[in-house]
Amino acid sequence: MTGQDSDPDVAVHVYVVPSAPETPHECRDVPAVAADRRTFALCDGASAAYRAGDWAHLLAAHFVTDPPAVDEASMRLWLSERRAHWNDETAERPAGDGAVGRQFFRANAVARGSAATFMGVRLSWAAEGWRYAAVAVGDTCLFHVRDGRLLTAFPVTHPASFDDHPDLVGTREPPQAPPPSWLRTTGTQVWPGDELHLVTDALAKVLLTHAVPDAPDAAVWWHVMSNANAGDFARLVRRLRESRQIETDDTTLVRVLFRS
Repeated sequence: MTGQDSDPDVAVHVYVVPSAPETPHECRDVPAVAADRRTFALCDGASAAYRAGDWAHLLAAHFVTDPPAVDEASMRLWLSERRAHWNDETAERPAGDGAVGRQFFRANAVARGSAATFMGVRLSWAAEGWRYAAVAVGDTCLFHVRDGRLLTAFPVTHPASFDDHPDLVGTREPPQAPPPSWLRTTGTQVWPGDELHLVTDALAKVLLTHAVPDAPDAAVWWHVMSNANAGDFARLVRRLRESRQIETDDTTLVRVLFRS
């Protein structure tokens, strides 16, 4: 999947490499870009969750079409509305025919619900230029890059922080669990030539290992990330998988360039 806009100020590219290229419909990474290219989302459905790709799609699509304010209270209200939409749709979904065992499995999966990581970014224009605000739950990451150098990583800042149990946004809130903690960064200014990279966890971990400011080849990594087209990105991910530098997982990049 690729995409590019024609806006004179902001260029956007979206590249997705599924973990299993022969079954791209099973990809659980879901990027979304608003029609005005001012709002972006990237969600990664939890691998063991019921219809995780569908839940990730609902979150990403609704964030760019009906974006909330980037604050804790607004995000909690927005999530409550998304959960209601999901649960209403699931309740109306036909159970389907099949063995009793399959029907029981589906009922149990529906009861457990689904889950995904979440990254949302909104742009705004002020007298001094573009600014962005970001909100996240989990290990889908945002990287702010300037002149081939990483300025900010959000919300994860170190490769050791990635594990098999990231924070997730769920379709149901467990009775005794705290609600998701929406981490956010607001009012960050960008300059012409700056880039924002929204990246799912497998590649984000690699970038936090090899492309941080004190890494010897950081500028090379960001040159590749900044200039890759769809084919280049697919080849990069394939080489990283073959060399076991990256997990064989759905891998996505949403690249936002602020033109000079």
